[in-house]
Amino acid sequence: MTNSIDLLNNGLITIQQKDLNEEDIKTKFSSSTLTAHDPIANTSDSDFSIFPRTGTPDDPYIIEGFNITTISDYGINIRYIAKYFIIHNCYVDVAYT
Repeated sequence: MTNSIDLLNNGLITIQQKDLNEEDIKTKFSSSTLTAHDPIANTSDSDFSIFPRTGTPDDPYIIEGFNITTISDYGINIRYIAKYFIIHNCYVDVAYT
């Protein structure tokens, strides 16, 4: 499994990654548990206004429960952000051509 993550958040980033086998993916990321979503591109703090919470260290924004399947060049693209956020339980499949 190859992964590339390019996030900058006040110089402090915590990334937790788990490699999943095919059975894990079917169980944890079934279409009934995740909501289909377009690619997410947040390039300013105001772009987070659609997500719950306030973006502080004690109350970070949460991007959660999305199935992002796209032929775009990104699934989740977050840049130039001063707010705090968590990406949790998302399936991202990018078939960039």
